[in-house]
Amino acid sequence: MKTKIVETYLSSVGNGKIEIPTLCPNCGVSNNPQNSSMGTAMYSDSVIIFISHICTSCNVAFQTLQRFNKVNGKTESNATMIAVYPSTSTTSFDKKLENFSPRFVKSYNEAFKAEQEGLFSLAGMGYRAAEEILIKDFTWKIIEDGSEDAYKKIAKMNLNNTIGHYFKDDDIYLVSTDVVRINGNGYAHWDKPEDFDDKKQLEELKSYLNIFISVVTTKLMILNPPVSR
Repeated sequence: MKTKIVETYLSSVGNGKIEIPTLCPNCGVSNNPQNSSMGTAMYSDSVIIFISHICTSCNVAFQTLQRFNKVNGKTESNATMIAVYPSTSTTSFDKKLENFSPRFVKSYNEAFKAEQEGLFSLAGMGYRAAEEILIKDFTWKIIEDGSEDAYKKIAKMNLNNTIGHYFKDDDIYLVSTDVVRINGNGYAHWDKPEDFDDKKQLEELKSYLNIFISVVTTKLMILNPPVSR
C-alpha cells in the first residue's frame, strides 16, 4: 500500500504530520480526507491515536492508527501509520492473466490480505488454493481443449496428480508448482513439523508461485500477441 504524509491538527498533539494511504481504501480516488481524532492511548515511549478520515470524494470514512514517538518525554510531531481499516490493497496482474483466471486473482488477493494482517497460516493455505485454480485453468484451457469433458477430467484430479500428469516433463512448471503445493500443505496439515517457520515458508512459497505466474503470463502473451505477421 502506497502512503503519503499530510499535515493535520489533532487535539492530542496539536499540529502534526500523519501517514495515510495515497488512495482512499473505499473508492480508490486520490486521498485528501478530513481527519478527526477518535481516541488516544498514552505510553512511556509513544502516543497512539485512533483517527477517522472522511474521504472528500466518496464521503465514506476509513480509520487509521498513528504512532507518535516520544523523545526525552516530548511527543514528536511526525507520526507513522501502524494500521488502516479497511485494508483493501491488492496485487495487480497482467490483464491477460486477470481475464484468463479471475478466480485465481480473487483467491490470490484474499490470501494477500491475510498475509498483510499477519495471518500467515491462512495466507499459506490461500496461496496454495490460488495456485490450484491457476494450474487447473491452465491445463484445461491451454494444455487440454477447454471442452466440458476435459473440465470433468481435471476436476476429478487432485493437485498433486494434476502437476504430475501435466508438468512431469517440464522442470520450470514442475518445480515451481511442487514447492507451492508442498509448502501450502504444510500450513494445512495437522502434523506440521515443529520447526515449520510460517513466515519464512510463506516467503519461499510466494517466490515459487511468482515463477509459475510469470511462466503462465508469458505463455498467454505468446498465444495472444498484439500484432500478427
